Amino acid sequence: MLIRVMVQNFKSFSERTELDMISSAKIRRKNEHTKMRNGAKVLKYAAVYGANAAGKSNLVQAFSFLQRTLRDGLDISSADLYCRNSETNKGRESVFEIQFTVGERVFAYGFTAILAKMRVCEEWLYELRGGRPRILFSVNASSNAPITTELDFSEKDKTRFRTYADDFTAGADALFLSELNRSKRFASGSKFRVFVETFRWLTEQIVIITPAQPPRDAKYLLSDDGIRHAGELLSSFDTGIAEACPEPMSLEAFADAAGDQLIDQIRTDTSDRLREVARLGNALGKIRGCLQTRDGLYFFDVDPSGISNVSALRLRHRGTTSLFDFREESDGTRRLFDLMGMLLDGAEDTVYVVDEIERSLHPMLVRRFLELFMDLNAGKACQIVFSSHEASIMDQELFRRDEIWFVDRGDDGASRLYSLDRFKDRFDKDVAKAYLEGRYGAVPAFKSLRGE
Repeated sequence: MLIRVMVQNFKSFSERTELDMISSAKIRRKNEHTKMRNGAKVLKYAAVYGANAAGKSNLVQAFSFLQRTLRDGLDISSADLYCRNSETNKGRESVFEIQFTVGERVFAYGFTAILAKMRVCEEWLYELRGGRPRILFSVNASSNAPITTELDFSEKDKTRFRTYADDFTAGADALFLSELNRSKRFASGSKFRVFVETFRWLTEQIVIITPAQPPRDAKYLLSDDGIRHAGELLSSFDTGIAEACPEPMSLEAFADAAGDQLIDQIRTDTSDRLREVARLGNALGKIRGCLQTRDGLYFFDVDPSGISNVSALRLRHRGTTSLFDFREESDGTRRLFDLMGMLLDGAEDTVYVVDEIERSLHPMLVRRFLELFMDLNAGKACQIVFSSHEASIMDQELFRRDEIWFVDRGDDGASRLYSLDRFKDRFDKDVAKAYLEGRYGAVPAFKSLRGE
């Protein structure tokens, strides 16, 4: 589970900015919105509000940047991501840190970088247990011993760790945690497994959904039951859809629809999984995949020879026998497919980070969606962090005070993040009305066009 995330000198966030998922000790309502982890109550939900251009999307992008850097390192697109409200920030370190749990173990991972130079300065992975954090590894590019660890390795694993450390160039554009997961295999009992488990959580268990990029891997649709449940869910939301079903299509049509870049990415993403399938002795030697784009949702098989057995999702509306292409559906229906995996994939320990959750959806549908998410994930360690302008769901019947956050920009142009819990309001207060009246800030401040 996500415990907290901190960012500094990134996009519109100049100073240390922290989203904290530890529940307030003052709030006793809605305990079902929390999950105990290592003696602390961790919140399952966070709703982030603010005016346009206040910085809500930049908070989501901080999660994306962390994942992208773990997967690919820093690149030229990183060079302008420091907070540009001050020229001095160009040479100042940017900081990213995330605290999270894997099972009952608590970890803190982070790094600092001078983004304009595409150079990582420091990196760390700690386990937080007892009175003192244990250093799983620490990288300091300016140190005489740039990579250290307090793990009690066997002599064989000590040698292996030193080899990885010697081969890694501290102060470059890559991360050591990524290097420890690049084409390396560790036995199930090895202490190196902690690096695999933390890397997988950070890169796979945080699912980021933005208006520009839907989730590409809709695993919940890979079974007949999943497709049937998707159709039933769409029908329950009063979209006019009665049934969802796949229809075969040619490989050529799929290649035209998906494009060469996505086809190549599918091959890259599945190569490791195919090797694992072969290692386990799967005689068929293939895996089933699903790809969602802005204009289509496709199913396919992948084996060492390539992609085959492609089909596209089609939808039947009530009162007709005709099937409609995904691209023919309304923006709202397609948006529901962006979000539907949150309800149907059955994940146990996943953080969904969603930008503009209400986009193209009716306010009543947004509320119903969130209520379903809460019901279906009751008792699970699933979380959702989302940004929104939809004040109708800023409701203490739906959320706790410590689950509602605001982003506001100061006169210096930098974003500040703060919780509703800092305001001493009664539990029965209409917080949406108070927010729109400006009590909590984070709303537009309009000016006259005539400059009056």
